[in-house]
Amino acid sequence: MMEIIFLVYLLTAASCALLTATAAREKGYNQSNWGIAGFLLGPLGLIGIAARPDLRSRKLLRLIAESQGASVDKISEIDNPTSPPIGEGGALGDFVGALVRSD
Repeated sequence: MMEIIFLVYLLTAASCALLTATAAREKGYNQSNWGIAGFLLGPLGLIGIAARPDLRSRKLLRLIAESQGASVDKISEIDNPTSPPIGEGGALGDFVGALVRSD
């Protein structure tokens, strides 16, 4: 019975690691770090990456703003928003982000 529980745990952890790493790659984050977080934290790691902002869309938005001749102040708002929008990371996303941050 204990072997079955352990096997279910390993399958769940491996699935969460794979899904978390894939989501991290698509959002522009380090997939190795997030994959480890997904394996260790399970669904919490997956929720954490889902709550993080998409870095690729931010870069695209910056390029569009620059090509349209936006002012430096507006472009800096894209890179460093004064107040993060709802759902841009939240407490859990920031917590998991701090765990896997390579800085």
